[in-house]
Amino acid sequence: MVLGRHREALVLFDEVLQADPQSAVALILKGRTLSDFGYYDQAFSCLNSAVTLAPRLPFTWSNIGEFYDRLGIYAEALTCFDQAIALQPKLAAVWNNKGHSLTELGRFEDAATVSSRP
Repeated sequence: MVLGRHREALVLFDEVLQADPQSAVALILKGRTLSDFGYYDQAFSCLNSAVTLAPRLPFTWSNIGEFYDRLGIYAEALTCFDQAIALQPKLAAVWNNKGHSLTELGRFEDAATVSSRP
């Protein structure tokens, strides 16, 4: 959260989810916030629920990929980034994140190729 008001954001996400339990965006944002606090199990649960609700939303896959990347689970992160790219190939941030995961895996040539994408 840009303003550092994570706890307030979590309350708001919960309010949104009470009103609309099917809100994939609220689940994604709640998952990201929980991850910032280090509540990885709860964060993963939110992100996993979001992908179940909105498997065709690139934002969902990208955020799960960022979650795995943050935890150093780079192969899983790549799978998620590839899914996001398959759904929306022109998301530059996802290509950048994919390049980071490839670099962390020591796949420097692949990372260089990815860095020349959109």
